[in-house]
Amino acid sequence: MCDSWTGTTNMSIINFMVYCHGRTFFHKAINASEHMQNAGNLCCFCMICKLSFMIHVHSNLFVFACLAEYLYTHIKQVVDNIGPKNVVQLVTDNGANYKKACAKLVDLYPQIIWQPCAAHTINLMLKDIGKFSEIDDIVSSAKKCTNFLHSHNRLHNEMKRRIGGEIVFWNATRFGTVFMFLQSLWERKDKFRQWMVSDEWRNNAWNNEPGFKYVDSCMTSSQWWDEVKIVLDTIGPLYSVLRCVDGDEGTVAGLMPRLLNAIKEIEVYLGEGTKKCNRYMRVIKEKVQYL
Repeated sequence: MCDSWTGTTNMSIINFMVYCHGRTFFHKAINASEHMQNAGNLCCFCMICKLSFMIHVHSNLFVFACLAEYLYTHIKQVVDNIGPKNVVQLVTDNGANYKKACAKLVDLYPQIIWQPCAAHTINLMLKDIGKFSEIDDIVSSAKKCTNFLHSHNRLHNEMKRRIGGEIVFWNATRFGTVFMFLQSLWERKDKFRQWMVSDEWRNNAWNNEPGFKYVDSCMTSSQWWDEVKIVLDTIGPLYSVLRCVDGDEGTVAGLMPRLLNAIKEIEVYLGEGTKKCNRYMRVIKEKVQYL
């Protein structure tokens, strides 16, 4: 199994693990910062240099090929170290670089199969669905509201007192946390609305700031809260599957029935065969094929 992550200092680490007889063993880790940063910075480099679009495209393809080759080299070293005859499956994230690297390795060792991480695959589904305007508009407005409420310590403390706790914050790299974020807002909807109609809210020290008016217009609007609920109902079934596969008990055998049920729930909710539903299904099925 291969898992990569980037920390707050932009240091990129790739961990290699081996799963055998019901146990996971750490094999090694490599520092891939230089390769990951070069791939990410190329676009800025091209814009600064004002290179032609064609050179820009070919340069990106070149870096993609180099990164895939880099991953292939290190994954192959692990496979060769353990022994190809002892390896039956590769599990990585669902990124294009990993897919290309693992496809090359499977060609070399046909007895080995590749499968993407189920949690990462579903997170990518949610991320792509999150780009749809009806989802993105509500998520962006909810983030804007909470950013204002967290921008002043006294206002933030007042919010926690009035709604009975803290809001669950989102994680930029895991779209599944957006569901948790919206759910935490929805569960406190009545307390937010009670606070927004109070004299304490109307007369606070920040009521002349543009952010105040925006928060007030959203969180006192029944339509805005209805749209939050629609987003939750739409992505909720996929989030339930993500929670399952993200846990220690997640298995492929348990994943597929849950995923199929989630797809059916979304089809029923959006209207099977409708243009809107088909748009969601295209995203889901594109990712599911690799599982």
